[in-house]
Amino acid sequence: MTPFEFVTVALSLVLVLALALVLSSALAVFRARRDVRIDWLPVVWAVYIFVSQIQYWWGIFGLSSLDDISGLMFGLMLLRPILLFLAGGLVLPSNPHRFRGDLREYFEKDGRWGVLAYAMYWLVVPFSTRVGYEVAFASLQSISAIVLLALALWAFAVRRTRTVVTILFGVALTVSTLAASQELKGVLGL
Repeated sequence: MTPFEFVTVALSLVLVLALALVLSSALAVFRARRDVRIDWLPVVWAVYIFVSQIQYWWGIFGLSSLDDISGLMFGLMLLRPILLFLAGGLVLPSNPHRFRGDLREYFEKDGRWGVLAYAMYWLVVPFSTRVGYEVAFASLQSISAIVLLALALWAFAVRRTRTVVTILFGVALTVSTLAASQELKGVLGL
């Protein structure tokens, strides 16, 4: 088994579990829509996390050129889908009825911890891309903005602030994703 195959299988296994968790929680919220007051904020954050899961999975193909993978490199690459799993598992409830039918209440108590895990994911990104691909896919400024915005959402309880932060995060994530896809094309020679 080549290093690429080994890493791809390990990372994909965790990512599949993370994707399944986000999707099953979203499905549970959808099914409970008649009994649960849906709040758009955790749903949007679940979409952001889902996009990052797919983006990371797609980025794994860039590892095909690696001849050797160190333990540090593998650990950093594995930490990312683990953090995405935690973020996706916390941002939406798997059983929305447990929270007296209010998704906003859930997000205030538990969901924002998913955003904190998501911020930790983005803190790891520059290190794992530098180690794994020998390039930083997204600019440090956009990643810094993403981390600070996610931490702001976690820290501030004011709804208006969380709304603005969520919208700004979406803009920063879009810019970062576009920049990463352009840099990944360059690395892969596409």
